[in-house]
Amino acid sequence: MSGPVIGLWMQYASFANQMVRSIVLDDRNRDYTKEQRDGLEDSKKALDEREKDRGSKDIKMPWEDFDNMLGSRYSRSEYDRNKELEQRENIDKAIDKNKEKRDKELEKEAEKKREKDRSPFERDPWGRW
Repeated sequence: MSGPVIGLWMQYASFANQMVRSIVLDDRNRDYTKEQRDGLEDSKKALDEREKDRGSKDIKMPWEDFDNMLGSRYSRSEYDRNKELEQRENIDKAIDKNKEKRDKELEKEAEKKREKDRSPFERDPWGRW
């Protein structure tokens, strides 16, 4: 049943199986903080684009006059602009928190590397092993 061609084919199949098995399919090298930061920066750019597309400030829409006649404190465009400013501030805060988180992660990785690279015969600051 087994011939030299089948044996050779089985060796190549085994090699291919090992190659496929060596491919990492999990998320161990994925940087979640970078993905979050990119998403926040994209939303900030979208707010900037919306501000550019808003157009002239002098144009009054009919519903803005109607809102003012009813005695509302803000016109619709001012309300939208204030809401976008709050969103922008929240995005800036989130970006700052993301940077702090990334710095802490880098510090933890450096500490782990230092612990890993230490000699097993090195004494700690109190003179213990």
